[in-house]
Amino acid sequence: LDRLQLDSVDLYYLHRDDPRTPLDEIADLLHEIVTEGKAKTVGVSNWSIDRLRGLLLLTESRGLTRPAALQNSWSLAVPNWSQDGIGDTRCLTAGNAAALAGLGVVTFAYSPTASGWFAGRSAWGSYDRPDNFARRDRVAARSKETGLSPTTLALAWLVNRPCPVVPILGTGDPAHLSEALAALAVDPDLVADLDI
Repeated sequence: LDRLQLDSVDLYYLHRDDPRTPLDEIADLLHEIVTEGKAKTVGVSNWSIDRLRGLLLLTESRGLTRPAALQNSWSLAVPNWSQDGIGDTRCLTAGNAAALAGLGVVTFAYSPTASGWFAGRSAWGSYDRPDNFARRDRVAARSKETGLSPTTLALAWLVNRPCPVVPILGTGDPAHLSEALAALAVDPDLVADLDI
């Protein structure tokens, strides 16, 4: 806070969970950060949904500060990496959306364009798997039908999940930003079947 020259931050994240740390210790620490005025709210990043659910139940039962956000990788393409180790990055899938809707947290999705996978970039093999190739083919066909870019369609799929999702994007190209913003105006029915 001194380096930032701030009294508090809006959102304080715990990054990469270590399941060996008991949830009650984490809940107490997060509550202390908020009650001391160091952060307005808290969240977690790269946590499994089950572990987050446990933390939410604990904070609610003890009247402690409830995490308001989850930040995980999430896009229409599912990455190949392992999520079984301590401190591994975590991704979400279409199947997680219903569970997330019931948790009452906002999901901040990093890598929402799968590193350009739907625009034809290779993403270093991180998404090379048959289901993702099929999704990319569906997105390409829908792009030809509609005139919308593949990136716009993939982002539209993400923002139309049945839970609040905020894609975390990074670009220095105004055209790429326009593509991303166009996703907000896409009819949800147009992208609902892209993950099948």
